[in-house]
Amino acid sequence: MIESLVPSVLEQRITTGSAHCAWRRLLNRYGEEPPEPAPEGMRVAPSAAAWRMVPSWEWHRAGVDRSRKAAILRPCSYAPRLEGAAAMEMPVAMARLQLVPGIGP
Repeated sequence: MIESLVPSVLEQRITTGSAHCAWRRLLNRYGEEPPEPAPEGMRVAPSAAAWRMVPSWEWHRAGVDRSRKAAILRPCSYAPRLEGAAAMEMPVAMARLQLVPGIGP
């Protein structure tokens, strides 16, 4: 769930190109190597715990403003509860997700 949320938040209120640059910079720096076999240089999105460890200056260097950074880090604090929404009926899952400030319909 977090791996889908982060790129979505990065794309808010900026151009697609800027969002892709931010994603690429953060993914290359903090992403994890996938299990073999994988193409050279491929990265897997960081875990919620790893996102919480990204220093503030790295968000700034990637062009991510304070409000988008907060919208990413807030759900990372609730990741285990939010991951459980994947197994729920859609209305219940949406209600759970929308309890986190910054996540809307």
